[in-house]
Amino acid sequence: MKVRLKDVDGRVGASWGGSAAHAVNANVVVARRGSRTAAAILATLGTPTASNAPFLATPADGDLAPAVVVVNRAPIAGEAHARLTWGAGQLGVTDGVRDALVTCKAEEVAADLVLLVSLLIDPTATDDVVIHASSREATARALEQALRRGQKL
Repeated sequence: MKVRLKDVDGRVGASWGGSAAHAVNANVVVARRGSRTAAAILATLGTPTASNAPFLATPADGDLAPAVVVVNRAPIAGEAHARLTWGAGQLGVTDGVRDALVTCKAEEVAADLVLLVSLLIDPTATDDVVIHASSREATARALEQALRRGQKL
């Protein structure tokens, strides 16, 4: 199935990855660049709160399309949780986005998309490698769901 830009704006998906304290939940909103949905997503970058700090995800190689805004759903509960969220969690999100784009054959429209990923990482999690894998799995599944059959906002 080919992803068509006109069909994806406002689609949502949600999924879990991993298990127990290292389980991660990802909720994804897909927007078409230039749309009102994309503007709303990008506005979250300028509106951090005491418990949620939106950030623009950057993969290890520094190259990612689409733009991905990540918001932590669990307030950061210390240095280890911050490292997992902004380190392993972030890289898992970017890897999961790439996986889903390939699976859904959406690489050619990637630069025209903006994504919001709301990420829930348990504050008791401790393992960077497992959180990376769980974030990757959750994000890939949620984005695949949104691109293929996601409900519209």
